[in-house]
Amino acid sequence: MSEISHSQFKILVIDDDRIIQIVLKQALQSQGYEVILASSGKQGLEQAYKHHPALIISDWQMDEMDGLELCRKIKSEPSLSTTFFILLTSRKAVEDRVEDLDTGADDFLSKPIEVSELKARVRAGLRLYQTNQNLR
Repeated sequence: MSEISHSQFKILVIDDDRIIQIVLKQALQSQGYEVILASSGKQGLEQAYKHHPALIISDWQMDEMDGLELCRKIKSEPSLSTTFFILLTSRKAVEDRVEDLDTGADDFLSKPIEVSELKARVRAGLRLYQTNQNLR
């Protein structure tokens, strides 16, 4: 399998916390990804339709539309259904993580975010996304 160019992947980061947006953007751009930011679930959905990212990293707890509702909407849209979806959560309970995955989220990351774990999960998610694209 040929080596994948990172720059071909768009990653959408959705978080209402500006600091987290900046940390994630810097970490991902340093890996060569194109990063799009949104500060609400509604704005994130608009950006997803506009850019069709390979991967979305979304905060779970946001006003207006939370990460679970956003995930459901993304996964139910045929043109976005293969987008790899990572939920950010400060919740530690196993039941919450089960709910994440049952909603259609592909993975989750705990806050505070460990950058090396973030990068590894993004790489794994993009490998799966690429495999899905190749199968289509």
